[in-house]
Amino acid sequence: MKKLTLFIFTTLFFYSHLLFSKELTVHVDGLVCSFCAKGIEKQFKKNENVESIKVDLKEKKVFIKVKENKDLTENTIKKTLEDSGYTFVKIESK
Repeated sequence: MKKLTLFIFTTLFFYSHLLFSKELTVHVDGLVCSFCAKGIEKQFKKNENVESIKVDLKEKKVFIKVKENKDLTENTIKKTLEDSGYTFVKIESK
């Protein structure tokens, strides 16, 4: 029972941190050119919770800054990338 409680607490803590973090780093497969970067930037700029976005083609990462008092879920990020034709790998938050 203690292990289950600890697991639930840890999971909730991790995901709440992701949901409300202001700077996210998303690892993406399929980024190869500046056209890819512009397409991803365009899609994320449509989201009213995104303050800014930067794509690093060399590192295959997308850096997203979330507006203050707003959130951006992992599912939203994953869906936006997949709908744009890219493969979501993982997300990190600061």
